[in-house]
Amino acid sequence: EVEVIRLLQVLTRAKMQELGARELANVAFSMAMLYGSGRMGVDDELVGELQARARETAGDSNSQEVSMLMLALAKMGIKNPDAGLVEAMQARATTTAGDFKPQEVANLLQAFSTMGITPEAGLVEAMPARGGPREGEGSTLTMEITRCTGARGILGLVQQHGQSFNAIHVSAAWGKVAKMPG
Repeated sequence: EVEVIRLLQVLTRAKMQELGARELANVAFSMAMLYGSGRMGVDDELVGELQARARETAGDSNSQEVSMLMLALAKMGIKNPDAGLVEAMQARATTTAGDFKPQEVANLLQAFSTMGITPEAGLVEAMPARGGPREGEGSTLTMEITRCTGARGILGLVQQHGQSFNAIHVSAAWGKVAKMPG
C-alpha cells in the first residue's frame, strides 16, 4: 500500500493541471481518510500544490466540492490553509449558497471552525437552512480501478496504463486506496 500511495502522489503531481474541482476534492478527501486512519502522513508539499490548484478552479466548484475540500484540509490538520484558497472558497460558497445541502453547510462550518477561520459576513446567512460520476466520464480503466480489491491491483493498473492515466483515473485510484482496509 505504501508503494501505491507514493505512486499516486507522483501521479497527482504529474496530472495536477488536469485536476478539476471534483477531482481535487476527491483526492484531498481520500488523502484525509488515509491520514485519519494512520495509513499516510501529510505530504505538506503536495497539499500546498492541491491548495494552489483548488484556488485556480474554485470558480468551477459546486457546494459539495467546496465543503469536501475544506473539510479534507481540516481533517489533515491543516491549521493555516492558503489565504487565497480560503478567500476563493468563501466567495464560491457565498455565490452557490442556495445549492448547499444541510450536511455540506455543517461540513464547511466544521472545517472553518477546525482551521480557525471566521466565515465572511453574510456567508452563513446566505446558506439555506434546508437542504455520482459526471456524465461522459466513465471509462474502461475507471471501471477496472473500481473493481480492484487490493493495492496490488491498483499498482498493476498504474504499471500497465501509467501513460494513459488521466485526472479521473488518479482521483478514482485515490478513492479506491482510501477505502481499502489498512
